[in-house]
Order: sequence, then C-alpha cells, then structure tokens
Amino acid sequence: MESFGFGKWNLRVFVSGLVALTASTATFSADDSDAKRADVYGKDSVYSFRFVREAGTEGDRWSLADSKRTEMKTTRAAKEIPAARNRSPASYRPKARKKSSTEPQKTEGVTEPAVATVPSDAVPSGSEEDFGFSGGWGGGRSRLASLGVSAGLVYKADWVRAASGGNERKTMYLQNLDVRLLVDVEKLAGFRGLQIYASGTGDWGADRGQKPSGAVGDAQGTSNIETSTDSFRLYEAWAQQNFSDDKVSFLVGIHDLNSEFYVTDSSTLLLNSSFGVGKEFSQSGSGGPSIFPYPTTAARLKVSPAPDFTLQSGAFNAVATDSSRPDQAHYSFSGSDGVLFVTEADYLTGGDRPAKYGVGYWTYSRTFDSLSENVTDAGGGTQSKQVPSSGVYFLWDRAWSRAFSTFARYGIANSLALSVKNDLSVGTLIRGPISARPSDKLGFGITRASTPGSAENAETTYEGSYRAELGRGFALQPDLQFVHRPNFGSSTADALVSTLRVEISF
Repeated sequence: MESFGFGKWNLRVFVSGLVALTASTATFSADDSDAKRADVYGKDSVYSFRFVREAGTEGDRWSLADSKRTEMKTTRAAKEIPAARNRSPASYRPKARKKSSTEPQKTEGVTEPAVATVPSDAVPSGSEEDFGFSGGWGGGRSRLASLGVSAGLVYKADWVRAASGGNERKTMYLQNLDVRLLVDVEKLAGFRGLQIYASGTGDWGADRGQKPSGAVGDAQGTSNIETSTDSFRLYEAWAQQNFSDDKVSFLVGIHDLNSEFYVTDSSTLLLNSSFGVGKEFSQSGSGGPSIFPYPTTAARLKVSPAPDFTLQSGAFNAVATDSSRPDQAHYSFSGSDGVLFVTEADYLTGGDRPAKYGVGYWTYSRTFDSLSENVTDAGGGTQSKQVPSSGVYFLWDRAWSRAFSTFARYGIANSLALSVKNDLSVGTLIRGPISARPSDKLGFGITRASTPGSAENAETTYEGSYRAELGRGFALQPDLQFVHRPNFGSSTADALVSTLRVEISF
C-alpha cells in the first residue's frame, strides 16, 4: 500500500476533507470490494481520497491510501456542484452546546435549551468576513476562541423621523454600543460546563432631547434602543454552570430577563419594543423588570428533560433602578426589594418546519399601589390599596418553510396594579425576500396594547422592516411604523414614524 505522509499540504487537505465530509459535500464511489474513493468539492478544488481495506487483529479497517487535489475551472458545471445546505435558520431543535461562539446571530435562532442566550452578534467566529467589520485580527480571534475566549462589539445608530401626527414633527439620532466578552472556562481551564459572560452598553441621544416616544407620544416605544438618559454602564455579568450533558444549567449574576424569557425568534427583526417584551410586562416592577436598559441581579435554573421540552425559572430583583438615581441600575439586593419570579415552559419542534409553543407566568413577591382602589387607615386617612402584580403570556412561533415564518404573542396582567392590561402581537418574517440576497430579512408586525375599560383604550402599531446585510458585519435596516391612537386614545393624532438603522459588528 502506498504510504501517506502528513506533510503541511496533506494535513490541510485531510482536515478540509473531514470537515467537508461531515457537511455532506462529498460523493462516494467504490473501485472494488477492498477500495473506496471520496470526492470532496471545495470552493475552488476537488479533493479525492482513496481508502483501502486492511486486515487487523481486531477486524478489518479502512485506511487512507492516497489523495490528490484538482483545481476547478469556473464553469457552469462547477457552480452547480451541490453544496451543504443549512437547515431552517429558525430551527428550534435543541443542539449541542456552543462553547465560545457568538457569531454575528440577536438575529434569528433560539438558543439551545440548557444554555443562556448570549447575543449571537456578540462573539464572532469563522472566516475573516464572519468576524465582522474588524476581521479576525490576523488569526488572533481564532486563537483566542480556541482557548475559550471570545469578544465582540456591536454599534447601532437610529435616524428616526416623526413624519406626521404625534406630538411634533422631528428628526432624532440615537446611538447604542455593546461590548461583550464570553469565556468558556472548560476550554480555558478544564472546568467542565462553566461559562462566564460580561457585557457593557452605552446609549446616547436622550440628553440632547432625542427621544422618539416624546415626539410620537406613544406608550410602546418605536425604537428598542431608546433610553431616558445617556450613559455607559455594565449591562450583564453572569456565570453559568451546565450539568447532565447540558440538560440542566444554573445561572447567577446580572441577567437580562428578555434574553431567555418572552422570546419569539421571528419578531426580533422588528424595532418596536413590544415585539421584545409585551407592554403589560415591561411596565411592571420598580423601574421595570430586569430588561433593557437596566438588568439586575438574578438566578435562573433551566432544565431540558426531553429534546423537545424546556422548563426555566428565574428569580430577579424586583427593583431594577435606584430610587435616588433612576438612571442607574440597582444591583444590591435586600428583603425589602422583593423578588420577581418568572417561569416559562416551551415545547419545541424541529425538522423543516420548526416551531416553538410557550407559556410563561410572572409574579412579584411584594405588593404595589392599586391604580383604582383606596383604603382607610387606622387614623382615618385614605391610601392606595396594596394589590399583587402578576401576569401570564403565551408564545407561538412557527416556520412554514425555510424562508417564511409567523409569530403570535399575547400577555395579560393584573389590571389593578398596572395601567396596561394586555398586549397582543402578530407578524411574519421572510428570509431572503430577494433571491439574489439570501441573507436579507423582511418583517411585518402588528402590536396592540390595551388599558382597562373600553376597547377604544388601545394603542396599535403597524410595522414593516427590511434588513439588508451588506457584508463584513455591516447592515442597513429601513423601518416604517404607523401608530394608531398613541397613548391609548388620547388627543394625540395618529403618527407615522420612519427609521433607518445602521448596525456594525466588529
């Protein structure tokens, strides 16, 4: 048998062959009963591997006999060689844990059940182009990733125009910057199943009066990067330990609730805040729950007893911002703060038409002032009645093909403690709406938030958005929203809002 030396070129070809074989891009043929050949189609070459059967003490085995590479000409036939095809981009089927990969994804895809959702655009991996605008640092990022250390930076800028209606016609400019670091301690130090994640976020524009909700007069928020003040701050910092082959995970630290709870993959393209967390939930708590812009301390347990079922429960500080400084997150925890408990169960299906069906329940351990009921105290005075604050939500997200998916979300809350009693959102996502641009996305959605009382006490927003992926981590996203009855049927006129978002991943 001809020997096969693992020289520099052969080793590279062999590894490339294994990768290509795994990706199902090879064709096989049998020369005879004791020899087989595999032809692997690369981007510019065909790699041929010949294997022969050898007799061994423990039975026959196949060994690599020889290999060769043939350059392909750019012909129609070469272009039509079948390549590995990805499954549906929105596959909800649980996958093996991704250790230190945060490729430029929030965009679509549900994180595997036992792993916390790290923004997919946080830590790029892959080729120089996959790493984003700054590239792979001459191979430095790949070397760091092999050690379990990944870092990323994402910049967003929104040009928002309140074109008609609302409180005023105005053009605004908002900026958001996220810096993220993920450490896979198993790769770095051999501590099995442990991950550490930290991120910082900066927001600018509010201090210069760049607040779209003020100009539009709506309650739900037409830009999901709008804040009440400018700042750069710690956003998340948590450690997660996985157990039982990643079927169980426990997370503790500063954690964004909406990175794992109340998530529908197909709605993440849209910019209105209610497509992230329903208004009936985002209004709750002291300074809001543990979501953007001020996540707080938390502990979360997630279990996946079966491949198609996930159950997760979290305990979050009920006070998200400091009472003396409402523009700062509240990280300390005391008994008087209370606890926000959230539990969500999800049924996941895979295949060519993956789907997610979920139900969640949330409640606070403390009580809040009633908006409509008073009580008389022992001294004869009148004060607000103390009432619980809780709610339930339902999620439905279904892919009908590899390119088309729809979603529906409905949440209802205790109307005695909260001004918004329910929020209903529906919509659709189209991947690759233009055949020549398969990475682009087109989305449409309607979200309706209602207050107690008449059906007229509702704010409804219609949104259409197109995200154009321009390569090297650069994307443009024009967006148009029409707000009917802003602020729940007040005197504010219906508003038309246009946005151009620029996003750069480094």
